[in-house]
Amino acid sequence: MKRLIQLFALMLLTIQPMAAQPQTRGFFGDLLDGLKEGAMQKIDQYFGGKANFSDVWAGSFMVYYDSYDGQKNKVKLSAKVYYDKRLDSWLDFTDIKHILLNCHPTVTTNLEAPSGSKPLDVDVSRMVGADGHSYLIVCPDYCGYGVTPQMQHPYLIHDVTARNCVDAVLAAIEAAKKRGISISDDYQTDIIGYSQGGATALACAKYLESDACPIEIKQKIKLRQTACGDGPYSTYATVMQYMEWGDPTRSDGGMDLDYPCVLPLIVAAAKEAYNNGCMRTVDVEDFFTEDFLQTDIIRLLKTKSIGTDDLNARIIERMARRRPIDIFSENLIDKATGKFKEDSNLYKCLKRAMDIADLSKGWKPTHPIWFFHLKSDRVVPYSNLEAVKNGIMKDYPTLVHNVEPEDAHESAYSMVKSAKDLSDVKFDKVDHSQGGVIFYMDYMFGDKLHK
Repeated sequence: MKRLIQLFALMLLTIQPMAAQPQTRGFFGDLLDGLKEGAMQKIDQYFGGKANFSDVWAGSFMVYYDSYDGQKNKVKLSAKVYYDKRLDSWLDFTDIKHILLNCHPTVTTNLEAPSGSKPLDVDVSRMVGADGHSYLIVCPDYCGYGVTPQMQHPYLIHDVTARNCVDAVLAAIEAAKKRGISISDDYQTDIIGYSQGGATALACAKYLESDACPIEIKQKIKLRQTACGDGPYSTYATVMQYMEWGDPTRSDGGMDLDYPCVLPLIVAAAKEAYNNGCMRTVDVEDFFTEDFLQTDIIRLLKTKSIGTDDLNARIIERMARRRPIDIFSENLIDKATGKFKEDSNLYKCLKRAMDIADLSKGWKPTHPIWFFHLKSDRVVPYSNLEAVKNGIMKDYPTLVHNVEPEDAHESAYSMVKSAKDLSDVKFDKVDHSQGGVIFYMDYMFGDKLHK
């Protein structure tokens, strides 16, 4: 009973808003506050005192390690690592048996990265003892953050970030051993991520399954499974869904984008990654309207001085409409029909860049992969999971699985619903951030994942 109560508390304390600035909470933040407050009151009553699990359970350290950028130049990167300080404690932990590579969602400032002072990701320090095992949790900053803020982050350029994240795990294992942290010889590694982190997690699995990954790295990682939540696995599927939502010929004139800063992130990263290839004849500014350029978002993305919510708020404040036709240049998109000009050089360059980064097809998994995706997601459209269903899930159905949100682990959803009166909250109304809560809860406690 005591263990169950502490594990339940751990789950509640784990979740933080994943796509909102700390000062911008709204319904999602209120929900989490209610969950935490109610759980802590029950725990205080049970134990007769205040509970402070983070200080007792989790230790952390930074690792600085060698990896490679998109031009195959060696670069020093950073990651934050959490470990369970309760080894040989009342839970009978003797050593670390599981490594968790936790891939973070979209960030645009160093403060939001795992090593920052206000990370947007799940507070994984509370996950070190989930499910009765001791974890080493590795949280890479990604290239362009942490110790490399001067560099362009290769947003959705998955092969680069995947290599960086795998190298982080190798460095964390060695650093942990040097610190005297006991790691079992038969440890295994899980990879998990939500939003951009979901795609990064899948990219890490793809890299570890590929011939490009040296056999000695595969043997050191010991991949067990991968869990991906609401990830942009196909940039093309994401952009095309945005185009459909913003179609100006619709009766409502097309919907504005909820997360418009993703479009310049995609283009800027593609230009940096493929400047000597498919993007060499174009500049980032060529893709956007003058009105969009006047928001100064391109420059602000380079400075990494403003978080994702503030970037989107700036676009909303300065642009009356935020459909693709309002953001993309008339040289790329037909303003009357809302369709791409497929004969244009801009489209051909961007389409080629998006195809190179597509994770949904063209490779063979040999370890289980689990997908979770909200059909109601307006940030990372469900069309990304449909691309996976028509790709690797169709080709390898015994290894690639889908956990539909409507069928998500019932106890995980009931824990959210019972903590407050949320009987009117349905999965078709849950937004991107709330989906992250359910995804991580199902990973920790679901019967389909994590066992």
